[in-house]
Amino acid sequence: MKNVAVVSFLLVLLVSVCAPVVPRSERYANELATEPLLAKHAGYFRSQYSGTTKDEAYWAYLAILDGEMLSIKYELALSGLTKAGSSAAIVPSMKNAKEALVSHLANYASVWSKAIHDHVHYEYSSVDFSTALAITKKEYARIGVFSKIDLIKGKIKSNISAYDKQKYLKTYELYAVLSQLMDLAEEPIGSSMTFNSTVNSLNSDFSKTLALAELEF
Repeated sequence: MKNVAVVSFLLVLLVSVCAPVVPRSERYANELATEPLLAKHAGYFRSQYSGTTKDEAYWAYLAILDGEMLSIKYELALSGLTKAGSSAAIVPSMKNAKEALVSHLANYASVWSKAIHDHVHYEYSSVDFSTALAITKKEYARIGVFSKIDLIKGKIKSNISAYDKQKYLKTYELYAVLSQLMDLAEEPIGSSMTFNSTVNSLNSDFSKTLALAELEF
C-alpha cells in the first residue's frame, strides 16, 4: 500500500513537471479575456506583450486594469460637469475631478515605488522605472484616460470663464490647483520623493481652498 502511494505521488509530480508552463503574458491575456469589461483588450495584449523577456506584460496588465477604472471615474466627473444645472455646481464638479486625479496620481506613485524596488532586487527580470511608467502612460492613452482629462479641463475652463474673477476669487484659485494636478497626471515629473511631496502639497492646498470656494456660492 505504501509503495502504491509513493508511485501515485511520483506520477503526480512527473505530470506537474512535464506540464507546459503558461507564460505570464498569456495568463494575463486569459484573465483579460474572461472579464466582460476587459475582454476587448485581450487580443491587443497578446499582440503587444507575448514573448516579452522582462515584466513588461505585468505593467501593461496593471495599467489596463487601472486605466479602465480611471476612465470610469473621469467619465463620471465629466458627466457631472455636463449635467451641472446651477451656478454652484462648478465647485463640487472640480472636487469630483480632483478625486479622480488623486487616484490617478496614486497609481503613478505605486508604479514608481514598485518598479524601483523590483529593478533593484530582480534586475535581470524587471524593467526600470522609466519603462514601467512609459508602458503605464501608453496604456492610459490608448484607453482614453488622457483625452478625458483634456475634456474635463476644457469643460471646467469654459464654465469658470462665466464667473467674475473678483467675486469668485477662491473658485479661480481652486481651478488653478486643479490644473496643476491635471498637469502632473498628464506628465509626472521629479523624483519619487519630490513627486509625492508635490501631490500631497497640492492636495492639501485644494482642501483648504475648497472650503473657502464653497462659501462664495
